Amino acid sequence: MEILLIALIPAICIFVVSAGTNSKFWTTIAAIVAAAVGIFLGNPFYILIDLASVAVVYWLSMSAILEQSTPKVVIPKAKPATNKDDYSGLILGALGVLGYVGYQILSSGPTVSSTPAPSPPNLRQQNAVVPIQPPFQSAPVNATPQPKRPAIQVPKPTVQKCLEIQSEEKMVACLERLR
Repeated sequence: MEILLIALIPAICIFVVSAGTNSKFWTTIAAIVAAAVGIFLGNPFYILIDLASVAVVYWLSMSAILEQSTPKVVIPKAKPATNKDDYSGLILGALGVLGYVGYQILSSGPTVSSTPAPSPPNLRQQNAVVPIQPPFQSAPVNATPQPKRPAIQVPKPTVQKCLEIQSEEKMVACLERLR
C-alpha cells in the first residue's frame, strides 16, 4: 500500500498543476517532469507503478481540461468532436518508452566477469581454521578441585638454532625472540 502512496506523490503534482493552471501545456510539462522523477529518482523495481500512476492522473487531468473547454451544446446526429491538438496518446506512449529505457539502464548495472582475476604468485592463500569448542559446562557444586598440572616449558631456541633456519624472515623472527 505504501508503494502506491509513494507512486501517487508525483501524480498529485500533475493534478495540482492541472487544477491550478487549467492548461494542457503546463499539465503535459508536469507529467513529463513527474515521469522523469519517477524514473531517475525512484526505485527501479517500481518504475512501472510510478509511470502508471502518472499516466492515469495525466489522462484524468487532460480529460477534465478538455471537458471544460468543449461547449455543452448538444447537436443531434453530430460526430464526436476530435481535437487535433490532443497529444495525450503520444505523451503516454513517450512516457512508456521513456520508462522502459530508464528501467533497462537502471537494471543493467555494472557487468561482472565470470573468470576470477589472477592472484599474484607470491601470495599464498591462508585458510583460517576455527577450532570447535565444546559448550560451556559448569562444574558440579560438590566437586573437588583437581590439582593443576605444571605448565609445559618450551625451550628457548639458541642463537645457533636460529642461524640454521633457511628462511631469512623466520631467522630474524627467531633472533628477535631471543632478545
